[in-house]
Amino acid sequence: MTASQLKAIVPALEAVSDAIVDAQILMSDAYFDVTRWGDFYAEGLACWVAHNLTVGSVSDATMLKQIPANPYVRTVWGQRYLFLVDQIGMGGMVV
Repeated sequence: MTASQLKAIVPALEAVSDAIVDAQILMSDAYFDVTRWGDFYAEGLACWVAHNLTVGSVSDATMLKQIPANPYVRTVWGQRYLFLVDQIGMGGMVV
């Protein structure tokens, strides 16, 4: 995925330079098995990158002091990423 493709999914990142977005995309390899994520890969990657860039740009000391047990709940992007992780990690359902 390119920075332009990711910004099309998350328009809020339009002001972020392509180089910074591309760096986050490269760092995402450890968090995604493209085969397992399948059709959800683009959305999951976009949420992961948006979360990291949002948290990385926060200068509000209050938010930084409120570090929950799971840091992904600090942003709506991280929460959506966690939801997708749960769905994708479930695999096939057994009845």
